Amino acid sequence: MELNQTLDERKKKILHTIIKTYLETGEPVGSRTISKYTDLNLSSATIRNEMADLEDLGYIIQPHTSAGRIPSGPHHLPPADASGKPCLRWPHRSSGR
Repeated sequence: MELNQTLDERKKKILHTIIKTYLETGEPVGSRTISKYTDLNLSSATIRNEMADLEDLGYIIQPHTSAGRIPSGPHHLPPADASGKPCLRWPHRSSGR
């Protein structure tokens, strides 16, 4: 599933924020965190709805009922650079490789 063909810009931005924050903290990411650290100007309820859509699409999971979300697996994490650090300029356009 190619990210750029499946998700609208709002979902991409939310997913990117979840991945970036999860890589930085190692903790599940909640809607309040996303609303504080993005320029989306959306309510937490709207963000939760978008997160539910991302979960239905298989991009993220909720480890338990009261937790935020985490990326669903390594295939949804950004690629690493030569040093092994994740490239956080993701989502990127697929080069077809």
